[in-house]
Amino acid sequence: MSNYEKTRSAMAQAFLAYDQEAMIRRFRLRADADWLYLTCLGRLHRISRHTGLAEWSADGFKTVHPAGFSESMVFYDLLCNAKPGAVLAGQFVNQSQLARLHSGALAPGSSTSGKAFDGREAALSAACEAMGGGKTIGGDVAYLLPLLEQIPVVLRFWSSDDEFPASLQLSWDKNILDFLHYETVCYAAGYLLDRLRAAMES
Repeated sequence: MSNYEKTRSAMAQAFLAYDQEAMIRRFRLRADADWLYLTCLGRLHRISRHTGLAEWSADGFKTVHPAGFSESMVFYDLLCNAKPGAVLAGQFVNQSQLARLHSGALAPGSSTSGKAFDGREAALSAACEAMGGGKTIGGDVAYLLPLLEQIPVVLRFWSSDDEFPASLQLSWDKNILDFLHYETVCYAAGYLLDRLRAAMES
Protein backbone atom coordinates (compact mmCIF):
# COMPACT_ATOMS: atom_id res chain seq x y z
CA MET A 1 0.00 0.00 0.00
CA SER A 2 1.42 3.38 -1.03
CA ASN A 3 1.64 6.33 1.33
CA TYR A 4 -1.18 7.96 -0.63
CA GLU A 5 -3.39 4.91 -0.11
CA LYS A 6 -2.51 4.80 3.59
CA THR A 7 -3.40 8.47 3.97
CA ARG A 8 -6.66 8.03 2.07
CA SER A 9 -7.62 5.05 4.26
CA ALA A 10 -6.76 6.97 7.43
CA MET A 11 -8.88 9.94 6.31
CA ALA A 12 -11.78 7.61 5.50
CA GLN A 13 -11.64 6.29 9.06
CA ALA A 14 -11.41 9.81 10.47
CA PHE A 15 -14.44 10.83 8.38
CA LEU A 16 -16.58 8.30 10.27
CA ALA A 17 -16.06 10.20 13.52
CA TYR A 18 -17.89 13.28 12.18
CA ASP A 19 -21.61 14.03 12.29
CA GLN A 20 -22.85 12.95 8.87
CA GLU A 21 -26.33 14.37 9.41
CA ALA A 22 -24.77 17.78 10.01
CA MET A 23 -22.81 17.40 6.74
CA ILE A 24 -25.99 16.53 4.86
CA ARG A 25 -27.79 19.59 6.20
CA ARG A 26 -24.94 22.02 5.78
CA PHE A 27 -23.97 21.07 2.23
CA ARG A 28 -27.43 19.94 1.10
CA LEU A 29 -26.14 16.52 0.14
CA ARG A 30 -28.25 13.79 -1.37
CA ALA A 31 -28.00 10.80 0.94
CA ASP A 32 -29.53 7.46 1.84
CA ALA A 33 -28.84 4.96 4.60
CA ASP A 34 -25.57 3.84 3.04
CA TRP A 35 -24.12 6.69 1.01
CA LEU A 36 -23.52 10.43 0.76
CA TYR A 37 -23.53 11.67 -2.84
CA LEU A 38 -21.46 14.46 -4.40
CA THR A 39 -20.89 15.61 -7.96
CA CYS A 40 -17.30 16.53 -8.78
CA LEU A 41 -16.58 18.10 -12.16
CA GLY A 42 -19.68 16.52 -13.65
CA ARG A 43 -18.87 13.05 -12.28
CA LEU A 44 -21.06 11.41 -9.64
CA HIS A 45 -19.30 10.22 -6.50
CA ARG A 46 -20.49 8.66 -3.28
CA ILE A 47 -18.95 8.16 0.15
CA SER A 48 -19.83 5.08 2.19
CA ARG A 49 -21.44 5.98 5.51
CA HIS A 50 -20.00 2.76 6.95
CA THR A 51 -16.40 2.67 5.67
CA GLY A 52 -15.80 6.31 4.71
CA LEU A 53 -14.36 5.28 1.35
CA ALA A 54 -15.31 7.20 -1.79
CA GLU A 55 -16.03 5.88 -5.26
CA TRP A 56 -17.31 7.18 -8.58
CA SER A 57 -19.38 5.98 -11.49
CA ALA A 58 -20.23 7.08 -15.00
CA ASP A 59 -23.32 4.87 -15.31
CA GLY A 60 -25.42 5.44 -12.22
CA PHE A 61 -23.31 3.06 -10.10
CA LYS A 62 -23.95 -0.01 -12.21
CA THR A 63 -20.16 -0.11 -12.28
CA VAL A 64 -17.97 1.70 -9.76
CA HIS A 65 -14.35 2.81 -9.42
CA PRO A 66 -12.44 3.82 -6.27
CA ALA A 67 -12.04 7.57 -5.98
CA GLY A 68 -8.46 8.74 -6.31
CA PHE A 69 -6.37 10.31 -3.59
CA SER A 70 -6.82 13.94 -4.70
CA GLU A 71 -10.59 14.03 -5.02
CA SER A 72 -10.99 11.98 -1.82
CA MET A 73 -8.94 14.57 0.09
CA VAL A 74 -11.17 17.32 -1.29
CA PHE A 75 -14.30 15.53 -0.09
CA TYR A 76 -12.98 14.80 3.38
CA ASP A 77 -11.52 18.27 3.89
CA LEU A 78 -14.68 20.07 2.80
CA LEU A 79 -17.10 17.91 4.74
CA CYS A 80 -15.05 17.57 7.92
CA ASN A 81 -12.97 20.75 8.16
CA ALA A 82 -14.81 23.66 6.53
CA LYS A 83 -14.97 26.52 9.00
CA PRO A 84 -18.31 27.07 10.75
CA GLY A 85 -20.33 29.74 8.98
CA ALA A 86 -18.03 29.83 5.94
CA VAL A 87 -19.59 31.49 2.89
CA LEU A 88 -18.28 32.10 -0.62
CA ALA A 89 -17.30 35.67 -1.46
CA GLY A 90 -18.24 35.47 -5.14
CA GLN A 91 -14.87 37.06 -5.99
CA PHE A 92 -12.05 35.04 -7.52
CA VAL A 93 -8.31 35.20 -6.90
CA ASN A 94 -5.54 33.25 -8.58
CA GLN A 95 -3.56 30.57 -6.83
CA SER A 96 -0.52 32.75 -6.14
CA GLN A 97 -2.75 35.08 -4.13
CA LEU A 98 -4.06 32.11 -2.18
CA ALA A 99 -0.48 31.11 -1.41
CA ARG A 100 0.10 34.58 0.04
CA LEU A 101 -3.05 34.30 2.17
CA HIS A 102 -1.89 30.89 3.34
CA SER A 103 1.76 31.56 4.12
CA GLY A 104 2.33 35.28 3.79
CA ALA A 105 4.59 34.68 0.79
CA LEU A 106 3.77 35.20 -2.87
CA ALA A 107 4.06 32.06 -4.98
CA PRO A 108 6.57 32.30 -7.84
CA GLY A 109 3.89 32.28 -10.53
CA SER A 110 0.18 32.74 -10.98
CA SER A 111 -0.20 30.46 -13.95
CA THR A 112 1.06 27.10 -15.14
CA SER A 113 2.37 25.93 -18.47
CA GLY A 114 -0.41 25.54 -20.99
CA LYS A 115 1.76 23.70 -23.50
CA ALA A 116 -0.38 20.54 -23.34
CA PHE A 117 -3.44 22.57 -24.41
CA ASP A 118 -1.85 24.87 -26.98
CA GLY A 119 -3.48 24.54 -30.38
CA ARG A 120 -6.24 22.42 -28.85
CA GLU A 121 -8.58 25.16 -27.74
CA ALA A 122 -11.69 23.45 -29.16
CA ALA A 123 -10.87 20.21 -27.36
CA LEU A 124 -10.21 22.09 -24.10
CA SER A 125 -13.54 23.89 -24.42
CA ALA A 126 -15.35 20.61 -25.07
CA ALA A 127 -13.69 19.01 -22.03
CA CYS A 128 -14.72 21.92 -19.82
CA GLU A 129 -18.30 21.74 -21.05
CA ALA A 130 -18.38 17.96 -20.50
CA MET A 131 -17.50 18.61 -16.86
CA GLY A 132 -20.39 21.04 -16.44
CA GLY A 133 -18.46 24.23 -17.13
CA GLY A 134 -20.00 27.43 -18.38
CA LYS A 135 -18.18 30.04 -20.45
CA THR A 136 -16.87 33.13 -18.69
CA ILE A 137 -14.71 36.11 -19.65
CA GLY A 138 -10.93 36.36 -20.06
CA GLY A 139 -8.35 34.34 -21.92
CA ASP A 140 -8.74 32.50 -25.20
CA VAL A 141 -10.65 29.76 -23.36
CA ALA A 142 -12.38 30.60 -20.07
CA TYR A 143 -14.83 28.53 -18.04
CA LEU A 144 -16.46 28.54 -14.63
CA LEU A 145 -16.27 24.91 -13.49
CA PRO A 146 -18.05 23.18 -10.59
CA LEU A 147 -15.27 21.42 -8.72
CA LEU A 148 -18.14 20.54 -6.39
CA GLU A 149 -21.61 22.00 -6.35
CA GLN A 150 -20.41 24.10 -3.40
CA ILE A 151 -16.97 25.00 -4.80
CA PRO A 152 -16.53 26.82 -8.15
CA VAL A 153 -13.22 27.36 -9.93
CA VAL A 154 -12.40 29.55 -12.94
CA LEU A 155 -10.08 28.22 -15.64
CA ARG A 156 -8.50 30.63 -18.10
CA PHE A 157 -6.20 29.61 -20.93
CA TRP A 158 -4.09 31.83 -23.18
CA SER A 159 -2.72 30.43 -26.42
CA SER A 160 0.92 31.00 -27.31
CA ASP A 161 1.93 33.83 -29.59
CA ASP A 162 5.17 35.33 -30.88
CA GLU A 163 5.98 36.84 -27.48
CA PHE A 164 4.50 34.55 -24.82
CA PRO A 165 4.15 30.80 -24.30
CA ALA A 166 0.76 29.23 -23.66
CA SER A 167 -0.40 29.56 -20.07
CA LEU A 168 -3.26 28.29 -17.96
CA GLN A 169 -4.54 29.90 -14.77
CA LEU A 170 -6.93 28.63 -12.11
CA SER A 171 -8.74 31.10 -9.88
CA TRP A 172 -10.61 30.24 -6.70
CA ASP A 173 -13.20 31.99 -4.60
CA LYS A 174 -11.55 34.52 -2.30
CA ASN A 175 -12.85 32.58 0.72
CA ILE A 176 -11.84 29.11 -0.49
CA LEU A 177 -9.43 28.66 2.42
CA ASP A 178 -12.43 28.75 4.76
CA PHE A 179 -13.60 25.58 3.01
CA LEU A 180 -10.39 23.77 2.05
CA HIS A 181 -6.83 23.84 3.32
CA TYR A 182 -4.34 25.32 0.86
CA GLU A 183 -2.74 21.91 0.29
CA THR A 184 -6.15 20.51 -0.61
CA VAL A 185 -6.68 23.31 -3.14
CA CYS A 186 -3.44 22.16 -4.77
CA TYR A 187 -4.73 18.57 -4.86
CA ALA A 188 -7.95 19.85 -6.42
CA ALA A 189 -6.04 21.78 -9.08
CA GLY A 190 -4.03 18.69 -10.01
CA TYR A 191 -7.16 16.58 -10.19
CA LEU A 192 -8.87 19.12 -12.44
CA LEU A 193 -5.94 19.24 -14.85
CA ASP A 194 -5.71 15.44 -14.92
CA ARG A 195 -9.42 15.19 -15.73
CA LEU A 196 -9.06 17.75 -18.52
CA ARG A 197 -6.14 15.92 -20.11
CA ALA A 198 -7.97 12.59 -19.90
CA ALA A 199 -11.14 14.05 -21.40
CA MET A 200 -9.20 15.57 -24.27
CA GLU A 201 -7.58 12.23 -25.07
CA SER A 202 -10.79 10.20 -24.96
